[in-house]
Amino acid sequence: MSCEKRLITSNLCMTLDLGLNGNVFGGRIMEWLDEAAAIFVYKELKGRIVTLKVSEVLFKVPVHERDILEIYGDIKEIGTTSITVDLDAITADDGVKVCSCEIKMVHVNEFGEKEAIPEDVKARIQAEFQLCD
Repeated sequence: MSCEKRLITSNLCMTLDLGLNGNVFGGRIMEWLDEAAAIFVYKELKGRIVTLKVSEVLFKVPVHERDILEIYGDIKEIGTTSITVDLDAITADDGVKVCSCEIKMVHVNEFGEKEAIPEDVKARIQAEFQLCD
């Protein structure tokens, strides 16, 4: 399995992202994680995807206004219709891991129905990310 996570997105934490205690609202970070997974998988599949599942998200440290939160990811698994992405949210200034999670995205057709990932695309992703069947 590939060990090197790739930078997917960076987010500047602004006043509108703050919760009641002055830290970035956890729901906003979860939104950014979901969006990062969607961007990452879409770029690999070039097709329609939807979020199926998000694993536990444990927030280890608070994030503050003006922090830059970088989201790194790697493909953990690819199935017949789905791709699981392993994500880390890390503060850019000091490299502290804020949280991690796995998100499973499903390839769908124009009607929102599950659709198999094309074999050539699946083979390319497996090779690029050093995945096994």
